Amino acid sequence: RAVRAAGSRVAEGAVGAGTGALSGTLQGGVGTASTVLADGTVVGTLAVVNSVGSVLDPSTGLPWEASSHRLRRPAASERRALADRLHAAQTPLNTTIGVVATSAGLTTGECSRLATTAHDGLARAVRPVHTMFDGDTVFAVATGAAPGGTADAAEARARAARLNAVVEAGARLFAVACTRAVVEARAVPGGPPSYRDLCPSAFTR
Repeated sequence: RAVRAAGSRVAEGAVGAGTGALSGTLQGGVGTASTVLADGTVVGTLAVVNSVGSVLDPSTGLPWEASSHRLRRPAASERRALADRLHAAQTPLNTTIGVVATSAGLTTGECSRLATTAHDGLARAVRPVHTMFDGDTVFAVATGAAPGGTADAAEARARAARLNAVVEAGARLFAVACTRAVVEARAVPGGPPSYRDLCPSAFTR
């Protein structure tokens, strides 16, 4: 029922589980990203970023993971305001949680590898990451049927190459999803400022 009610458009930013989320000292949120690989395999990610670290580089005012948005370098005054905010006292005990899903047929062990590699994407997007005050968790799901039986050496190598493409995409897309969660967020009443509040010039064309 939840899937049918959700529709085809995924809301991002300070919505749902992302409403009360923080990224460093800024508004956190929900982000998503997906792709279709050359062989037709779909890989999609969704992240709820509630992290001790930040997706933003205080020296540039731009995300550490730069591919998810076409942003301009914010004005100097905005960069200073952002840096001051990012260096303010933080509330500990955060958890970034997410999922990587693929249409590929994966075994349980391969799903575990996909989930583990997605943490590389988290590390690309958020700094510092996996601190003693974070409870980061990424799940992986595969909708295809995993192959059975014993493959010969050539089939095994080909399968490993396909799996590698899936896990690489999962890591890359999870980084994008984490970044979009914060960049797309707008402040909620009574909450912390958002990136858009502090650096509006980053979004001007």
